[in-house]
Amino acid sequence: MMLLASFANLSKATAIELAVDESKKAMIAMQACSDPEQLDCIEKVTVTHADGSSKEATLTFGTLNNTQGMGADRYENQKITVRYESDRLGGPASATDIYVNLKTQWIDTPGPGIQVPGFNIMFLNVTNISNTDVFTFTIRTSWLKPQNVALYAKNAIFKKEVIPGGTRFTLGGSKLTQAVFDDGSKYSLLYRPEGEFLKADRTQDVISLIVDHAAKYSKSAYPTTCADSGYPVASSNASSAGQPKLKSPNEIEYAIAAPHFTPDGEVFQGYFQAELNTNYLDCVWPGNQLTKSTEFSISIVDDKGVQQVATTSVGFKNSVISIRAYGFHYSAPTIKLEGNFGKTAATPSPSLTPSPSLTPNTVSSTRLPQILTCVMGKRTKKVTGFNPKCPTGYKKK
Repeated sequence: MMLLASFANLSKATAIELAVDESKKAMIAMQACSDPEQLDCIEKVTVTHADGSSKEATLTFGTLNNTQGMGADRYENQKITVRYESDRLGGPASATDIYVNLKTQWIDTPGPGIQVPGFNIMFLNVTNISNTDVFTFTIRTSWLKPQNVALYAKNAIFKKEVIPGGTRFTLGGSKLTQAVFDDGSKYSLLYRPEGEFLKADRTQDVISLIVDHAAKYSKSAYPTTCADSGYPVASSNASSAGQPKLKSPNEIEYAIAAPHFTPDGEVFQGYFQAELNTNYLDCVWPGNQLTKSTEFSISIVDDKGVQQVATTSVGFKNSVISIRAYGFHYSAPTIKLEGNFGKTAATPSPSLTPSPSLTPNTVSSTRLPQILTCVMGKRTKKVTGFNPKCPTGYKKK
């Protein structure tokens, strides 16, 4: 995953190019599209509010700088100010600063971190942004080929469409809160028994949107063998998240991690979304049985193997499996997706035992939650709780 280096000692501005040459080593600060045919540019940014209303934001581009000595033809930095109406149409005039960068190749930076091929949008400070405002970016590129998409945002959006000469990407979301350690060495402890007792050093609000590129001229962040078949898209409030793994022919796992407690001692609640293209899964794992399934189930298991209480759902449409999971807890849970292929008969869902809470002065309960299976056409959702109800439009199976 990309780590952003410090942009210190910036120097003179460079000329703006209308297209980006992938064969040249560069990090490009993307500009606004000047005409309908231009590529490698920002088409627009839209802000959508809780009531569904939306309006295009105004972008103000700061000084374009080029840092020398990075071993790249161009290594640019430019702050963009997004000006918009907050909370509702006609709401308070607001502004936030972002970086929007397109990187052709692997660039080793002099400070901590590296720049990997691909595209990223990073909000510099989202503290004052409304929790319900969704920022949607539309960009055009000439050569960017996704191999992995990581959206650190709630209500995450990602869409790819072919346009003359390239691709249009639509991506975005609203801010989410992460629990983090200031000491990076602590993250390895999350996978050990003591991980259940660790408090975060702080929480932070973020919006960070990353598309890793299947690079043609240099190494990439992940294996590129199956980039032509698709790519995984994931969104979470985890501090650490891995790629999907095939656990058995009919089961995929996602491992994620974050501190168990906030700095105030409250259990940190988890959020996870993923989209998995079956063509991609068949390429990565030929012969897997998951893509032959017609129904799917999802569960969240903690590091002791205990299934957690959570709100989950799985959808399947246009060869894409959509996973949703909310309300689970960290430190190192595993998201499990299982298909029904090859099963002769449905088996009752096991009772869920809530994981013991480590919050001080909490009274434990022996009451067990229920699992409700809801259907709407070919879509299936599993709702877990003490009085679960099917979402609007769904019926109990």
